[in-house]
Amino acid sequence: MQPEVRPYQRSDRYALSQLLNEAADRGTWSAPSLDDYLAGVLARDGRIWNLFSGDLLVGYAQIDALPGLDGQYDLSGCIATEARHQGLASHLLGRILADLKGSTVKQISHPVKSLVSEAAQFLLSQDFFIGHQELVMELPALSQPALTRLPAPFYLQTNPASLAISYFRQLYDDSFSGRPWYQPYLTDDEVSQELAGPADLLFLMHDGQPVGFAWLRWPEIDKAQIEPIGLAVLFQGRGLGHALLSAVLDQAFQQGARSVSLGVWLDNKAALHLYQKVGFQSSFTITYLAYNIEGETQISQ
Repeated sequence: MQPEVRPYQRSDRYALSQLLNEAADRGTWSAPSLDDYLAGVLARDGRIWNLFSGDLLVGYAQIDALPGLDGQYDLSGCIATEARHQGLASHLLGRILADLKGSTVKQISHPVKSLVSEAAQFLLSQDFFIGHQELVMELPALSQPALTRLPAPFYLQTNPASLAISYFRQLYDDSFSGRPWYQPYLTDDEVSQELAGPADLLFLMHDGQPVGFAWLRWPEIDKAQIEPIGLAVLFQGRGLGHALLSAVLDQAFQQGARSVSLGVWLDNKAALHLYQKVGFQSSFTITYLAYNIEGETQISQ
């Protein structure tokens, strides 16, 4: 029986939520929560494909736009366990690439934790290439740090939501524009959708103006994630990065964190050195495997 690829329809939500839960691809989904999530993907100009063998849903894939990166999309998907190693993944990917030819999509990419994983080996066999690598680092036992005193006249400050978002976008652009890892936030809404509360955005202030920032995220009640952290270009190279990071770790501890993680590109040697100096340890590497839809020059992310 020939497999058939169809666009996602709401009537697929029950079978698809069961497929994803069995594959442990995205955790535990209910049909309504999955449908809401996929509606958001489509609203962001994403696309969703379902793979059927007869009436049985045996695979799915989606692409979701990467904010601020024109034409670049995240690829994810899965094949049902009992349907693997039958050429179905190749069939599904072939349909995806055919559908994207001539579209506004320039590049698709998928993160893997190991280049010897089944997903990585499959994508590499399909002409995907290594786009970039991010090292996830962890400070596994955050203890009571010595009180961090920022050099005068610098100090940490939080701000009301609207001002915090404005400050963040300004500083994010100033800190990272032109860098390979720069992925701009194009609107205030993009920030507010990710921001749990304005207290999670910490700003390094100088004479009443923000010159640095750190975003604390809380995947668990006692585990913090710093993503991102940066300094305005005019204030880089003065040792303030170390002072800012130490002050943020102090603040995270006061808020209940007992471990902290962050991510850094492997070729960002200055940041790697700073994090290692503070005590962060390598946890794992995320490799982004990419494919250029029109065979264009590889795009740096």
